Amino acid sequence: MRTPLLIVAGTSIFAFMATGCVPQQKYDELLTAYRGKEQHAIKMQENLDGARANEKVLRTQLDDARQKLNALETMTAQQSDELSDMEDMFQGLSQRITSLRVAALPPELNAKLTRLRDTHPDLLSFDETTGMLRFSTDLSFGLGSTELSPEARQAMGSLASILNSTDGSPFDVEIIGHTDNVPVSRPSTRQKYPDNMHLSVGRAMSVRSTLVGDQVNPGRVKVGGWGQYRPLMMNPDRGGEAANRRVELFLIPSTMTAAVPMADTPSTPVVTGGTNEDDFPPK
Repeated sequence: MRTPLLIVAGTSIFAFMATGCVPQQKYDELLTAYRGKEQHAIKMQENLDGARANEKVLRTQLDDARQKLNALETMTAQQSDELSDMEDMFQGLSQRITSLRVAALPPELNAKLTRLRDTHPDLLSFDETTGMLRFSTDLSFGLGSTELSPEARQAMGSLASILNSTDGSPFDVEIIGHTDNVPVSRPSTRQKYPDNMHLSVGRAMSVRSTLVGDQVNPGRVKVGGWGQYRPLMMNPDRGGEAANRRVELFLIPSTMTAAVPMADTPSTPVVTGGTNEDDFPPK
């Protein structure tokens, strides 16, 4: 592009000079204009070369971006398949868990547990759809204690008889303790149960010990605790929600594959804590 521009400019000058003498001033002006156009042409050529180089770089970057996009699309498709497989697996596991925990109990066993609930309506509730008995810890235990109240012991004795009956023997028992969100603060309680998690497990263990002491096979009873982390209702600012202080017992189909010898005495001692009327119950 630079050469044609120079030729045009040069031709114009020489054509003009061929017609006759040119004043020096006019000649200088034409020469200056010619050199200006020459510099402009050089600049334009440099810009064109730079634009072509930038275009090459951009095309290379575009090709790289296309390759990465294709790779990401392939990876996304693979991950989508993996996610679908994981969702199917999760659904399968959920169904298995549901079939174990939420299966309806036999009518005879269901009737016995319903009568137990009706005998102690303030102490416990019974969910027929999940086979769950829920004991209120405010009525089952003293403040800061894992010792069962007389009424709760009586109810546990009746429950042990049901579990040992022909209707109840095909089922295991899963005992889960819960608390509200009020921290364990009394020194006498904290020596045994430093936080709500320990207290919830301690109360579940107390229920287990009572059932085992009433001749329920220890291999059928599992314990655990959630502390304050599975509330039924939102806890208030002060005092905690009473509904969250509970022990839940789930009856699930037995998984025992071998006989487990009965223990002569409960395997875990029941520890009793002190009381303090100024404390928020039950700690």
